Amino acid sequence: MLSAVSNVILALGFALLLGAAMFLSGGALGWRSGLLWGLAGYAVFFVAPSLGLPPEVPGTETALLTDRQLWWLMTVLFTAAGLSFLVFARTWAISMLGVFLLGVPHLIGAPQAQFHGSTAPAELVDSFLYATVLANFVFWLSLGGLLGFFYKKMA
Repeated sequence: MLSAVSNVILALGFALLLGAAMFLSGGALGWRSGLLWGLAGYAVFFVAPSLGLPPEVPGTETALLTDRQLWWLMTVLFTAAGLSFLVFARTWAISMLGVFLLGVPHLIGAPQAQFHGSTAPAELVDSFLYATVLANFVFWLSLGGLLGFFYKKMA
């Protein structure tokens, strides 16, 4: 029950962030553009952080939580800024700054555990990874598409 409540609260927070970004962009919005915004949210909040800190089955040995959270936050902020510079840039210099910002967190590197270990079988780890990737993809595309659809309806 608490997992469901926390997931709904997290989804509402992500919806507010994505909705604010969509509104501030000033472009025409609909469900199609909402899908693109959802894809951007997927890239910013899941794909980029997963390149350094892939989803892990609970019980896996990992680096310190605060180190991982700080790296995740830095990655999200730099990726969001980098993507916005790439998409909304008016000069090539700003586009190049966007490319640079996209790479900075990965050049710094994610914090890693001193010892890697898990009691979960490899098949479970693979299934967990695939399920996480798919669930996040569906979540972000649904969120973006629905936000775009309802934004157009309410405007």
